[in-house]
Amino acid sequence: MSREISRLAAHRMLDMMSVAGSETAFKMVTAELAGMGAITAEVDEAGTVDVDLTNLMGGVAFLLVPLIEMLATATGDDRLTVINSVREAVDVPSI
Repeated sequence: MSREISRLAAHRMLDMMSVAGSETAFKMVTAELAGMGAITAEVDEAGTVDVDLTNLMGGVAFLLVPLIEMLATATGDDRLTVINSVREAVDVPSI
């Protein structure tokens, strides 16, 4: 994992949230993620496509760790409680 690419990917994902609901912005950020190497793909001789999301997932971790800590501090709940609350929120259709 490239720490720098993951860090930049985290910033692009935050950019995407600032324009949530815009399909054009989503496509633009996705293209930027691919362009910076956060998402890569290779095709072998047999035509099998190998997609590598390692740097993208690093960016996700860079976002989630501080956000979970901030929520825990703000609510006074422990990290596990916050994580479970976020899991519940993920299951509520809002996007």
